[in-house]
Amino acid sequence: MSLKTYILNMLRSAILILFLFTNSSLFCQIDSKESLVSKYYHAVGDYSRLYTGVQYINYDIMIEGDQFFPFEEGYKTSLTYMGNDYENITLLYDTHLDEVLIVHDKTLYTKLIKSEVDNFTIDDHHFIHLTDIDKSKGIYELLYTKNLSVLVKHHNEIEETIKGTQVIRSFVNEKSYYILRSDSLVSISKKNSFLQFFGGDKKKIKNFIKKERLNFNKDKQNTIIQSITYYETLP
Repeated sequence: MSLKTYILNMLRSAILILFLFTNSSLFCQIDSKESLVSKYYHAVGDYSRLYTGVQYINYDIMIEGDQFFPFEEGYKTSLTYMGNDYENITLLYDTHLDEVLIVHDKTLYTKLIKSEVDNFTIDDHHFIHLTDIDKSKGIYELLYTKNLSVLVKHHNEIEETIKGTQVIRSFVNEKSYYILRSDSLVSISKKNSFLQFFGGDKKKIKNFIKKERLNFNKDKQNTIIQSITYYETLP
């Protein structure tokens, strides 16, 4: 069922609830411990929770590019929000503010309550919300997971350049890679720091990279994923 259909259902249900609650004879039969909110959610279904955020205000239209993780019509999506699972809803991920949005139409977006977002997918990309990592809380794309996990942080920064007498502002996409081990995130920015992560197995990983003809500088993501995958097979 589409979100538009749910909106209509919500309106009908809200009208029904108002009618019931204005009927004094029925009102007296309602358990005082059960809130109007819980009855509303029961009537309109869990999709109503997707409207619990605030309206999203877009950026200055003069900024070149956009702040969203790539999204195209037809992409499959899923979302776990407020403990409920949703599929095939139109959502966007603002990588500048690190916020998840629900799209109602081309001009109306709702910014979800971030603390209630557990995880979501956009096409083949799976994102998780880390909430218990000191100084590293936020939304990350999960690239690989077993005993260790490989994560990438997408962030669009606003860059300013001067052309003649004009200041041109544009979004520039950047990626930061991490390895999640237990409850700590290890930042991976350079090849040497990456190899140091493996401790006594550093030489084995170095030989593996050479054998597989991997190139950390040219293809960082693939090199990290393949190396971690191989590392987890070592005795």
